[in-house]
Amino acid sequence: MIYNNFYFLIKKKLRLGFQFGVGRSFGRISVYHRGGRLRKSFIFVDFFRRINSYGFIFKIIKTSLFTSFLGLIIYENGLTNYIILSEAMKINNPLFSGSTWNISQKLKSGYAVPLSYINLFSLVNNIEIYPFKGSSYARAAGMSAIITVKMSNSKVLLKLKSG
Repeated sequence: MIYNNFYFLIKKKLRLGFQFGVGRSFGRISVYHRGGRLRKSFIFVDFFRRINSYGFIFKIIKTSLFTSFLGLIIYENGLTNYIILSEAMKINNPLFSGSTWNISQKLKSGYAVPLSYINLFSLVNNIEIYPFKGSSYARAAGMSAIITVKMSNSKVLLKLKSG
């Protein structure tokens, strides 16, 4: 019972309902032989992941807006977000999201850290081109990139599946 109430509160805050209008405006037919509106819900996804906190996967969902699965993450400080999940992520897996990382700790799949902390020839997804721009590469289901070269001026060369 507590689980359902908690999920209902989170669901209301992280979703937005909208309608695709086709053939009607203000209820009047404007295009002949076109139907009514299709109601969908848009989910706010965190593409930045700069919280500097550990969390765990609370729920995994599939929507028509993304090819990959979305995970509802609850962080230690009480924040909740939907994120795009990596492959083989399951409920109750621990995650870290942030821009600072202790090098002595081991990185796991699904952690969001700067590319300078990740080893060569590792698979990564949800990649930002520039800092604080949000992820824009390798966001689809099954997509990943390989870190091939680390340059001295804090730049990284990635090899994508597209070539």
